[in-house]
Amino acid sequence: MAGKTHFFNYLYRRTVAYIVCSVIVITVPLLIMLSAYSRNEIMKYNNEAIGLINDQLDSFFRSIENTQNIITTDKSVVLPLTLYYAVPNYDISAATNAFRSMSTTLKNMTMFQDGLQFCVVGQKGHLPVNSTKEDINDNFVPRDAAWYEIFERNPEKSRIFFNNERDYYLSAEKAISIIKPIPDIQTRKPIAYVIMDITYPDFRDMVERIHPSIPIRIQDPSGQILFSNMDPSSQTSSRDNKLFSRQVSTFTGIAIESYVPEQLFIKQISSIILVILSIMAVYLFIIFIISLVSMKRFTRPIYLLMKAMKQVSRGNLEVAANYQGNIIELHDLKNSFNILVTGTKDLLKENYEMNLLKTQAELDALQQKINPHFLYNALETISSQAIIDGSKTASIMCQKLGALFTYSLQPQDIVTLEQEIRHLMDYMYIAEISSFYPDIHVDMNIDPDTLDQLIPKMVLQPLLENCFKHGFGREPGHTPKIWIESSIQDEYVRIEVCDNGRGMSSDELSRLRESLKQVEKRTLSSPGTSIGLRHVHSRLALFYGDSYAMDFQSAPSQGLRVVLLVPIRKEDAYV
Repeated sequence: MAGKTHFFNYLYRRTVAYIVCSVIVITVPLLIMLSAYSRNEIMKYNNEAIGLINDQLDSFFRSIENTQNIITTDKSVVLPLTLYYAVPNYDISAATNAFRSMSTTLKNMTMFQDGLQFCVVGQKGHLPVNSTKEDINDNFVPRDAAWYEIFERNPEKSRIFFNNERDYYLSAEKAISIIKPIPDIQTRKPIAYVIMDITYPDFRDMVERIHPSIPIRIQDPSGQILFSNMDPSSQTSSRDNKLFSRQVSTFTGIAIESYVPEQLFIKQISSIILVILSIMAVYLFIIFIISLVSMKRFTRPIYLLMKAMKQVSRGNLEVAANYQGNIIELHDLKNSFNILVTGTKDLLKENYEMNLLKTQAELDALQQKINPHFLYNALETISSQAIIDGSKTASIMCQKLGALFTYSLQPQDIVTLEQEIRHLMDYMYIAEISSFYPDIHVDMNIDPDTLDQLIPKMVLQPLLENCFKHGFGREPGHTPKIWIESSIQDEYVRIEVCDNGRGMSSDELSRLRESLKQVEKRTLSSPGTSIGLRHVHSRLALFYGDSYAMDFQSAPSQGLRVVLLVPIRKEDAYV
């Protein structure tokens, strides 16, 4: 009971820690994203508001420019004015009518632009065209103005002058002036100037009528403040602690800035943060209650599973976990445990059968090794007698047969491919001169790089015996042929033994492959598989493991191709 309570407390503490961490992991990034989103939205709103004000100011100054362009391109105005200055004793009545028309046009076009003042100054002074209440400076000529040289260089374009002194009036405060020259109709030199002014108080009134919804500051290109509705402390403090936006008009050069203090920003999102934290607290409490109930449901099944695991550790593989609840994870845990126990039992059984199979293979090999001493001595005697009797072929056959017995008796079970090929050549010599297949033809194509490949002894001879036993018949006119090849293929050595015998059907190939799979599954007896092929397959699998492969390719009357693919193992690496 104490152990179970300890486990429950441990699980309880870990669960609480995970819940708290999960809430923190969710809440902190959420608050950061909320703050970033709020900042972006405020900046977006400020930029849109600033852009709207900028557009309205640009529209105001563009309308003034359009008015000036209309006046300065009206021939009914420009032509009499040109003649007025160019022709002595010009009819003054025509000029007066032109001035009256110009004045009327300007008043009509500036009627709805509150605070806008205009006047027209000629080469020699004021013309009788104005809308101002200011006292006219009759001594003013354009040549004395600071802006005169600018229009001499480029008389075709309107110019905006901030903080203009307005010397064309006797006493007037500085203002924003928009000046456009009226060019001579022939020389295009300025002969008069249309001047429109808006004083700074009138400019501020105009901005106030726009009703800006955010704190803004408007500056001219030199940095002088034209308008500001911001808290003075915000105007002097650092921008680093503010949400700062700034836009500059490409038409007028006027810059509009907006600051939002951090305190105001925090105040705006604090209520949202409070709601989020409250929701997270409720969520934490609910999750805690649910986890507490769930842990009690988890504890007993896990405890029973632990008891079953202890029994397995003591060697009892007949135990099985049992769970009748509806929790999928515990069902999966129970099934995994039972699969593990079953797999362990199967693995032990497979290991036992593999060892038994290995022992049986060794016994089979021992059974093939009859005591050859007497037989070998008898062959030597027969060979000597054959030489005495003059039968050289019989003597060579006895020598080859003795070599076969010597090779089979050598103690090492692992040899090189070169040794195995020499053994096959002795075996084929006897087969070629035998009465069974006197016309057999053997073609060997052995890659020299494969000669030092290590393989189990006497694994290729059964493949040749299979050709003689099952591949060749006694058909007249048929010349038996066998091809033996070896090559390097990536990290493997490929060995092929082919014949031109009767071949196998697809059903026979399927049964052969299936029977070898039974050998791979450590089945002790594999019906339908020749003893030679089973012996070869077992020994190669024991030596190379799962990295070895044997395959067959055949068709009726087209012979059989046996392909062995074994990993490269050199003699020096093996030692």
